[in-house]
Amino acid sequence: MDEIQKPTTPAELADTEEKNLPRKIGFPPNTLFERPVRLDVLAARKGLFAAIDKPADVLFEPYAGSPEIPVPDKNGYIAPQCASVVAAVRKQGEKPEFARLGISSPFSALQCDFEISGVCVLACDKAVATVLRNAAGSAFVEFTYIMLTRKSPDLPEKFEVDLPMVKNENRPVWAVSHRYGRKSRTQFELVETLRDFQIWRAKSACVRPHQIRLHAAEKGLKIIGETVYSRGGQIFTSQFKGDYKLKRSDEFERPIYPHLFLHLEKIEFDGAKFGQPELGKNEITAPLPKNFELVLKKCGR
Repeated sequence: MDEIQKPTTPAELADTEEKNLPRKIGFPPNTLFERPVRLDVLAARKGLFAAIDKPADVLFEPYAGSPEIPVPDKNGYIAPQCASVVAAVRKQGEKPEFARLGISSPFSALQCDFEISGVCVLACDKAVATVLRNAAGSAFVEFTYIMLTRKSPDLPEKFEVDLPMVKNENRPVWAVSHRYGRKSRTQFELVETLRDFQIWRAKSACVRPHQIRLHAAEKGLKIIGETVYSRGGQIFTSQFKGDYKLKRSDEFERPIYPHLFLHLEKIEFDGAKFGQPELGKNEITAPLPKNFELVLKKCGR
């Protein structure tokens, strides 16, 4: 079984010629969160795109089935954690770090769902976004995910799920439909078994919203933190610490990582293969969120 690939750090940006580009993008209070936040720039090609390390439960840009963004009030205020990353970039206009990246009219090119952490690619203008979206739709982009699940001993170490998906008309969820669904295929591979848990890698060349979650659930994989397609539950400190005591200020124990344990670890594409050599050959990776990694260590990794 393979080891989890060592991720590229912000200090190891895509190419040496891009090392002088910003390595973080800052957002002031009340844009993505109540507090100010800086997101890592994982890789960039000036005037073309910037890859950003998106936290879980943050919207990169609205998509079919994504959480709705409320309409700003008369002062332009949007509730924290409701604005998308792309909207927040646009809102800041000609910020120096955006100018250094060559971002003139930002659009989402390649992204992961609201609930998922990991690599998202911001195109510097609509034309580049269209090229990358079309490349993904034509299977020229590979997406690699890492997830932590409950142990499923009956599954083989490698398997493929090829089930068409359709969005529910009334709810922000997806379902398998051989009659109305769109083609969706995911390859799963077991990375490691840790106590009662397993680390899986999932790959797809054309990812639809909720695809990895739905396909995993269809094979009986329960992703930790999943509440829609299965019941993966959460992981708490008390599971590893026998003498754990609740803090006086807390009414209940909080999960170590209160999010879905699904991370878009890597996006790969080669512009030359779809007629855009200026986009270069790219293998963009994002490190696991700190507390996601902490849980794996507590599990024995």
